[in-house]
Amino acid sequence: MSSFSGRVVLVVVCVGVIVWGAFVLDFGHTDTLTTPALTFDACVTSSGQVSDIFPRTCTTSDGQVLTESITNETSLIDTIRITTPRPEMRIKSPLVVEGFARGTWFFEGSFPVKLLDTHGKVLATVPAYAQKEWMTSDFVPFRAELTFTQKQSGVGKLILQKDNPSGDASKDQSLTMLVHFLGKYSESSATIATTTKQ
Repeated sequence: MSSFSGRVVLVVVCVGVIVWGAFVLDFGHTDTLTTPALTFDACVTSSGQVSDIFPRTCTTSDGQVLTESITNETSLIDTIRITTPRPEMRIKSPLVVEGFARGTWFFEGSFPVKLLDTHGKVLATVPAYAQKEWMTSDFVPFRAELTFTQKQSGVGKLILQKDNPSGDASKDQSLTMLVHFLGKYSESSATIATTTKQ
């Protein structure tokens, strides 16, 4: 067999494999009827049934169960890191929030921290202050202390917002973490995040 004939056979075989793959593996197929994946927040908005367990779940009218994300800190790990509280801790007032954030997260040495109750109502808003020089691109330790009503129970939300004096929404960032209020649980049977005076 000549080298030309060999090349022709090789081309024919390659074309055959590509055609087979297109039909069998359905390359390039798009399903226009696919619906977007439902999220926990969308479920809540559409009046799904929300549980009070930790982390919370939302059940849709057709029986889908969606779990609320405990925190988005993994996606922000190179920008801000929270050391306390952690998602598994049961919190009570006063609550100390500590961690490390890059200097770009601060403005004039601080950034806002909010604590929301299980219904999304703001319980406390305080600034977290840099504990060292903040005008740097490196990580800087921060600390905030929130005081709120002791009777809170269920699941709440802690939000650490990047200070954005520009008002440009495209530069907004926030670290969100679900927290579980101490509520009816006893201190002896729970891990508690609270203030420790030095």
